[in-house]
Amino acid sequence: MSLGRATQGFSGGPSRSVQRAGTASRCRRSPCAGASTGSGSPASPRTRPELFPLRAGEEVALDDAGSGRIWSEHARVEDDVEVLHSYTSGPLASHPAVTRRPVGSGAAWYLGTLPDDATLGALLDRVLVEAGVAPAAEVPPGVEVTRRRSATGSWLFVLNHTDADCEVAVSGHDLVSRTDIGPVATVPARSAAVVREG
Repeated sequence: MSLGRATQGFSGGPSRSVQRAGTASRCRRSPCAGASTGSGSPASPRTRPELFPLRAGEEVALDDAGSGRIWSEHARVEDDVEVLHSYTSGPLASHPAVTRRPVGSGAAWYLGTLPDDATLGALLDRVLVEAGVAPAAEVPPGVEVTRRRSATGSWLFVLNHTDADCEVAVSGHDLVSRTDIGPVATVPARSAAVVREG
């Protein structure tokens, strides 16, 4: 999984891609104690795994009551890397699962597994705050907002994907209903509004 383009260094998946890209998170893989080749005997250093795929429906526990899905990776971190989440179950228990490393005026984020939705959502909230990204408008989950600007004005697009009406703080002329609205507009369930602001 890679979110690098959206968050300036937020990435996941096998570590080799990070190492080849310049060790953005400075995570170095190390042999996992007790790893096996599948024959019952310990694996040699060259054959010990660093990527641990998970079966469909299988999860690994993370601290803060979270969980990881799809894959897990074995990693060690250097002193300038902040460990945000660690594994608490499975062969990687106590090892880092999600890390952050300051880089210049930003940071490199690394996922060693795919966290559950709540954990991932909280993590992305922090990424957005640190990157200075603010929503176009405050709306409930399931409502999509985008603001487009030109030299002559701005337009707020509101797509309500939910089964309930929602309120959005916006003033202007709604091109969908062809009415003036504001300071709060109600967008019906499963409907949309395109507001020429001002």
